[in-house]
Amino acid sequence: MTRGLEIFGVAALLLGAGCGGNAADAFRHGTAKSGLVKLELPGASANPGPSLTSRGGLGKSQSALEGDRAFTYDLTRRVTMEVNGWTVAVLDLVKDITDHPATTVSATQAVWGPYTDALSPNTWRLTVKKTATRVYAYVLEGKAKTAADADYVAVLTGNHTQAADAAGNASDDFGQGSFRLDFSAAKTLPENDGNSGAIAFTYSRAAENAVATVDVSIEGFHAKQDPATELSEAQYHYDATPGAGGEFRFHTLANLDSDATRPALEDLTIESRWLATGAGRSDLNAEGGDLSAKATVSECWDINFVSRFLSVSFDPTKDYGSAATDCATFITAKFPQG
Repeated sequence: MTRGLEIFGVAALLLGAGCGGNAADAFRHGTAKSGLVKLELPGASANPGPSLTSRGGLGKSQSALEGDRAFTYDLTRRVTMEVNGWTVAVLDLVKDITDHPATTVSATQAVWGPYTDALSPNTWRLTVKKTATRVYAYVLEGKAKTAADADYVAVLTGNHTQAADAAGNASDDFGQGSFRLDFSAAKTLPENDGNSGAIAFTYSRAAENAVATVDVSIEGFHAKQDPATELSEAQYHYDATPGAGGEFRFHTLANLDSDATRPALEDLTIESRWLATGAGRSDLNAEGGDLSAKATVSECWDINFVSRFLSVSFDPTKDYGSAATDCATFITAKFPQG
């Protein structure tokens, strides 16, 4: 997915001549930082395994045995890694641009660009505006280099409100806001990567010890260079409190059983919860597609991410463990509705 950002090339393109100097400092703090939006899940060193977004089916993973690494933990970790990849790619790109002098600066806005690489048919411009105290809006736009300014299209739009510390001063590291990456708009430019769809993020974290929340919406995304990452629609919700664990909910369409004779996609949700120690639980449900009835899967893992409890509604032969003794504090299942 991150390859979809490389064609923009805006980090390099907009690092050209600028004159803003320190006058642009306030506007540099008006965009979200990747650390604010990053999803934190206790990590294991081994490969996290198959991804939900690959639509490879869960059937292969369901052959896991008690004592193996929990497959629902692997799924959860892989999805958080994917989301983090998108987040870091977008926000680090904006940071790279704003770390350099702005082209123009006024009391209410700073602009980087317009700039066109000598060998590129695209022209780029980043604008950050202050709309209220500690409140900013930003847009990254592109157009064909020979086109009029009226032809700019927004490939990244966002807003950010800085949090305030106890003294009322703006905090660079915390706040709330949203941003949206529009691949379909970028696809209209002369040079593009062929991706389409959009990814939207909403986030909030008021202070170091505050609950962090991140919501991600994927809108008809299709990666031309990697068809396996195609997603028609998907929703993510994450919340975590430092030192106290967290929760991650994911919703999309996927093939549950990986049977080539049963290719229809099921409506799938996964709700994962974990403690600061790393122990946790996932509950999945699925319906539609090739299923004749709603299916559920529950699994609990220990601090080493090893599966200790499994319950599979459509194949009880795979069940083992006890929720009461093997699920840390997450004894009761939590099946979100899609």
